[in-house]
Amino acid sequence: LKLDDLISKKKEVVQILDLSKAIAHNQEEFKKIMEKVPEFKIKPEKLRPEDVKLYEVSRKSRAGMRRKKKSKHTEYAFANPIPEEMQGVKLADLCPVNIQWNMLTTLRPKSKNDTEYFSRLVELGKLEIATLEKEKKNPDSSFMRKMKNRAGVVETRYLSCTECGDDFCMAETCTMMQYENFRR
Repeated sequence: LKLDDLISKKKEVVQILDLSKAIAHNQEEFKKIMEKVPEFKIKPEKLRPEDVKLYEVSRKSRAGMRRKKKSKHTEYAFANPIPEEMQGVKLADLCPVNIQWNMLTTLRPKSKNDTEYFSRLVELGKLEIATLEKEKKNPDSSFMRKMKNRAGVVETRYLSCTECGDDFCMAETCTMMQYENFRR
């Protein structure tokens, strides 16, 4: 008989309290309704001070907030590639100078590979500065020719290279990197 009782019993459906139609007209009725509500064990949400942002809202601060959102520089979650020993040295200080970085600082990386890597980073910074200087000499306006047609409308045309036929080429890179200069 005990086995039959276990088999024949169906699981009771848990009834959920429906208080959508309950109306409390005063505080006592509200307390009676709230006594029927079961207590759920919910952990309170913990807020860190970094997550909380307080702003004074005014017209000037709104404009400032918009500018901050546009100019906000996000830090990437990648590891810093500069060797640990050289973290204190700013590459921006070493790159514009024509002297080797070894002569400018007393800090040295521990391994030879780190030294080579840091040297290449400095060299890359120097090449970046040289490229920026070169781009200042050749602005984009040198590629454009503006002409008026018969109707009086100004047309802009981009010049193409006489050597390679590519747009925005000043015959510097294409003459430097010709196929004839290299062997197989």
